[in-house]
Amino acid sequence: MSKLPLYLIFNPKASSTSPKNRERVLSHLSADYQVLSRPTEFSGHATEIAREIVQQGNTSPVVVLGGDGTANQVACGLMGSPVAMLAIPGGSTSVFARSLGCPRGVKEALAWGLHALREGDTQLVDMGEVGNHPFLFSSGFGLDADTARQVDQRPHLKARFKGGFFAWTALGLLQQNYVRGDMQIDVQWDEDGVQKHTTGITVLLQNGPTYSYLGERPLVLDPEGDYQSGTISGIMVKGLSELSSASLAMKLLAGIEEPHNNKYLQPIGPCCEIRIQSSPAVECQVDGEALGSFSSQTVRCLPRALRVYGKKEPSF
Repeated sequence: MSKLPLYLIFNPKASSTSPKNRERVLSHLSADYQVLSRPTEFSGHATEIAREIVQQGNTSPVVVLGGDGTANQVACGLMGSPVAMLAIPGGSTSVFARSLGCPRGVKEALAWGLHALREGDTQLVDMGEVGNHPFLFSSGFGLDADTARQVDQRPHLKARFKGGFFAWTALGLLQQNYVRGDMQIDVQWDEDGVQKHTTGITVLLQNGPTYSYLGERPLVLDPEGDYQSGTISGIMVKGLSELSSASLAMKLLAGIEEPHNNKYLQPIGPCCEIRIQSSPAVECQVDGEALGSFSSQTVRCLPRALRVYGKKEPSF
């Protein structure tokens, strides 16, 4: 009996995608499927591969082995199609895969993924969009985007220290560039028929159950967040002094403080669309990948845009 085909798109440069892990994934998948392996060779290549699969009329599963950047690119190529995506953690954080219930370890992730494939356990999930840039689970304007840009410039430190390097970089940038009051971000949105407005120094937006992970601990901006809510939510970081910024950062990292319960953090949404203006122009990121700086942007929810393997409950 011939095996069913399955596409494996992987990023050979992802921080946790070692040749040994790739061989393990390929070996396990090949036991049940005819694996068509497609490594990425340049930025944006994963999107091209995914679009090619869709354009050829294939409906075989697409397994993504890589970080959140690779998962984002594949999703951009598959969104709106009947092709389902299975994300296997292969990056330093792998927020999207873990938020769908996938364990972090390769062995456990493979067992979980193969079960989902055999059972046909798929669901349609929302995506977000900044301008014309789709995202899976998060977008940010200001500090976290600035941090993402700097962290990506030091891939070896990112791979070695993972979330700790991100947190350390963010704390340094916060105290250097965001406590003087030079940055002003203006956000408007409609919530339950009421137009709302707030200002601050950084915007963090969440599509789904978690914004990111600090090690093993999820960073949740909205406890009611869900991949099938049809909305986006988040927080505005208000002006902070050096002392209060350091205190807040340490409490968040230690799990003492929750983002939605702090006086310096104002909730945004849930809503379908968020309008952002900034003076001066502010850095933006989607799914941890820096987009550049903008003085004006619109963030929207794209309901039921992508079919994925996995349950709703995140793997914390």
